[in-house]
Amino acid sequence: MTALRIETLCARALVPAPGVVWRACRFRPGPASEAVHEGPEGPVRLTLPDALARAVDRRRSEFLAGRLCAALALRALGAPE
Repeated sequence: MTALRIETLCARALVPAPGVVWRACRFRPGPASEAVHEGPEGPVRLTLPDALARAVDRRRSEFLAGRLCAALALRALGAPE
């Protein structure tokens, strides 16, 4: 399997409220078992859990993209991933 390529779209808060951070990304579904992101916040490497190993490509890609957005939002808030 290959790594999912994820492009982040937004690195700023879209909701004008303290402590709210929004991250969005774009991806192409594929047979990925991991995602690697190199950005200004530093590298992020995510691995697909065993429970999703047999899921369809789109579900695996959505899971990894969602986890990446969550990790980047937590970093922006200074919280551990």
